[in-house]
Amino acid sequence: MGLLTSDAALLSSPETTRMVRDNAADTNRQWERNFGRAMVKMADIEVKTGAHGEIRKRCRFVNKRVNSNKTKLGRLHGPYLYNYLLF
Repeated sequence: MGLLTSDAALLSSPETTRMVRDNAADTNRQWERNFGRAMVKMADIEVKTGAHGEIRKRCRFVNKRVNSNKTKLGRLHGPYLYNYLLF
């Protein structure tokens, strides 16, 4: 069984590789608890539609807009979204 491309990308930098190894070695199951809390928070995120949402051309970046009405989550991406979901 292989890795998903997104999971394999976590091994592309020393910082994220260390995080993956630390989480894999966690005998206290802290990662699982953090992941569970993150999933609960994600379930509370409402789907944005029409003028309130966007389909990103590149997932890591908010599309450029003429009108900059951004929601709190619209400004969060990458490690910022990760930190929001876990803490």
